[in-house]
Amino acid sequence: MRRRRCWPSGESTSGIAWKRVTCSCASRHRKFTRELMAQELGVTLLISRGVRLLTASGDDLTASDDPTRKMMRQIAGAFAEYEKARLVSKLRHARDRLRETGVKVEGRKSHAEKRPEVVKEARRLRRAGFSYDKVAEMLAGKGHLNERGQRFNAKSVRAMMPKSERRARTPSVDIEPA
Repeated sequence: MRRRRCWPSGESTSGIAWKRVTCSCASRHRKFTRELMAQELGVTLLISRGVRLLTASGDDLTASDDPTRKMMRQIAGAFAEYEKARLVSKLRHARDRLRETGVKVEGRKSHAEKRPEVVKEARRLRRAGFSYDKVAEMLAGKGHLNERGQRFNAKSVRAMMPKSERRARTPSVDIEPA
């Protein structure tokens, strides 16, 4: 079996044992993990499997022969954990402030937000009694295509409708597409 010299730190360590890895690389110390306990457990696991963890700057995070190096690794891990918690809290409060003003904060934009004219036309055609598939076909005929340049799927047309209008319809009046 070939021996892998370096294992990217973003990958799971479960494959290290059977692939006979001797070294793992992390771009920065804080990229290895941002929780102190997980970091120490990960380093301990790598040491027990005989794997060295190196940063891009050349620091060996698994070298535990020097107590000062171990202390500095733990301090840096504690600061990384603090930095992550502070950032998460700051972003949560910013989202909450925006929500209070009524602004949509998370999630994809709906069809109505991105292309209201398409939704208006789809609703008009649907009210006229056309099926979702037929509405999608008629929208494509008018040049209204999805983000990929293809015609809308019937499920996408259904998603454009308000929930109160999403039931099956039977044509009530025959109209020509506008």
